[in-house]
Amino acid sequence: MKNELEELQAAMQPLIDACYRYPELQCHVRRTVDAFGAVVQTALGSPPPAPRDRTAMAMAAIKKGAPVAPTAREYGLSPSTLFRAIARERERAATTA
Repeated sequence: MKNELEELQAAMQPLIDACYRYPELQCHVRRTVDAFGAVVQTALGSPPPAPRDRTAMAMAAIKKGAPVAPTAREYGLSPSTLFRAIARERERAATTA
């Protein structure tokens, strides 16, 4: 089964490459690829990223200049979740400064 899943993952590579070549597809295709990746990871024995990990990954993208709402959708989160995370991070930074 592991070989079959690896073959499927390799078959998805052109789709992943299209994400990077055509930014207008990125949000739609990435959700599909992420969902597929989670299934493959689970089948191979490693769990998909936890919600907290997804929030951290989305926050890293936002720090690099990505817009909040599309980034939230891309990582399967609501924009309000990210806005709250941003507010918590700013609050934490203000208390340590």
